[in-house]
Amino acid sequence: MGITGAITNMRGDILGMFIFLLVLLVGMWQLVVAWKRLHGLSLTGYPDKKWLSLTLGVLIIVGDGAWYFSRPYHFNYPDVEGVETVILLVLAVVGATIIQCLLSSLIFTGRRYRDRSRSLPGEIGDLETLKSYGITLEVGDTTIPAALFPAHMNKGYSLATTTDHPSPQSDSSATTSKSPGNAALLLHEFGGDRWDLAPLAFQLSRNGVHCLTLDLDGHGENLRPLTEKTWSEPISAGLKVLREQFGAVKPVLVGWGWGGNLCLLFNKGGDIGAVVALEPLPCRAGKFQWLNCFRELIPSLALQALLRREPHGSGNKRIKPAKLLERAGWPPTSSTSYQPTIYQVDGTGCWFVGNRGRSSVYESLPAPKELLTIQGSHAVIPYTHNTLRTVLEIVTDQEL
Repeated sequence: MGITGAITNMRGDILGMFIFLLVLLVGMWQLVVAWKRLHGLSLTGYPDKKWLSLTLGVLIIVGDGAWYFSRPYHFNYPDVEGVETVILLVLAVVGATIIQCLLSSLIFTGRRYRDRSRSLPGEIGDLETLKSYGITLEVGDTTIPAALFPAHMNKGYSLATTTDHPSPQSDSSATTSKSPGNAALLLHEFGGDRWDLAPLAFQLSRNGVHCLTLDLDGHGENLRPLTEKTWSEPISAGLKVLREQFGAVKPVLVGWGWGGNLCLLFNKGGDIGAVVALEPLPCRAGKFQWLNCFRELIPSLALQALLRREPHGSGNKRIKPAKLLERAGWPPTSSTSYQPTIYQVDGTGCWFVGNRGRSSVYESLPAPKELLTIQGSHAVIPYTHNTLRTVLEIVTDQEL
């Protein structure tokens, strides 16, 4: 009998076997989440509560087995064997994975909206407002997309009292102590675009800092290929705009993840006031390590990242972020008499990059440097009030 015949003549407790396998695999998913620390797929919290996930998985597996094997007349059914079992197992694997992804996304989304007061205004639902600040930036004989956020816009937020529940106040009270020359250029993560750091730039501008974000080469709507020879040109063009339009003598470079690595490599001495790297790409023993996105991202966010336009190099070829950094001269070195202060800002949630990988990046940086730790994980660190406060203190060179 062929496979078609086996499917047509499936017999035995088909439904019972499918439910048994489905629930069994859901239980096994909890064990995998706890073992591999897949916080983005956790049903017990974000970050994952390891022992609670292990307990939940064991209870599901034991309860499922007890239900299946104690059903009345269970052993009176003929066994499900051969091709039928394989088909049910494949369907159960797919079904359990879908259930795990849906439940983890729903739980995370509910908690995110419940705790949205801890996020910067602009992270949720305000993207269209932020897009009204889009501009084009001249780089050589081409133009690239950017977003410019001049200081003293709308209403500011007082960061002097708390970072969790900022109180709105007028422009004058929020910005009177800030120099008009305070400015920052913000660089996005690999695979991102200028809007990723727009909420942070928007809030910095409300506190008296001129901010510019842009699409790096090969990213977003920037059609220039990303290469090891020309990657720094958009950064130079962005700094030029901040100097010429706002009188910023020494703008601050702020980069997230891979963008932070680019900030560290962009060593132009006296042209930069400071470098702020928000959780740069980890490097251990001279090599950049692979990262598991599900240690940070829920399935829906991982899917969004996957569907984004892939960064491209020369000839529209795919380019690896670690390879470009290595060809561009990683690790960074001091090549001038003046070296801007480097701030590596790491989150307390070290799930994504790992402690050893982060410490190895910091150890490779030239002095003067400072390692700062704030609450948050890699995926959310640009969108917290703690990050806003930290960056604002560095850019304005005063404690808030």
